[in-house]
Amino acid sequence: MKKFKFLTIAVFVLGFAAVSFSAGHTTAIESKYDYKTTVEKTINAVKANKKATLFAVIDHGENAKKLNAEMGRGTLIIFGNPAFGASFMKEYPQAGIDLPLRIYIFEDKGKVYFSYINPTDIAKNYKGADKHEFIKGTQNMLDGMAKNIIK
Repeated sequence: MKKFKFLTIAVFVLGFAAVSFSAGHTTAIESKYDYKTTVEKTINAVKANKKATLFAVIDHGENAKKLNAEMGRGTLIIFGNPAFGASFMKEYPQAGIDLPLRIYIFEDKGKVYFSYINPTDIAKNYKGADKHEFIKGTQNMLDGMAKNIIK
């Protein structure tokens, strides 16, 4: 039981670290769907993308409840295209701190948001990265996911 509690705390803390250490600007778009539907549609969209790998789904709200902590609902979805990401990290090894991609679905004051860090802002951390096909491709993919999932 102690081991499980420790692992739960570790996942909870690391999940927050993944968000708080990310560089760049976060886009948050209000979803027309409820929280559960937005999370499900996002996970299904990642799974439907044959080039994407779903690495983890971290439910911060549920993890907080297990620790008797209070926070709003929020789910972090970690995913990426390992081959595409590797091509970027080969040229920019430090980009490992910004990858894989993350989408955070959260509820605030009764509204649900689909949020992500803009790859074009991530590119600002790496000289010349704005011209890399990975940045353009992932920006288009995230913008398209947002448009198709929440609008």
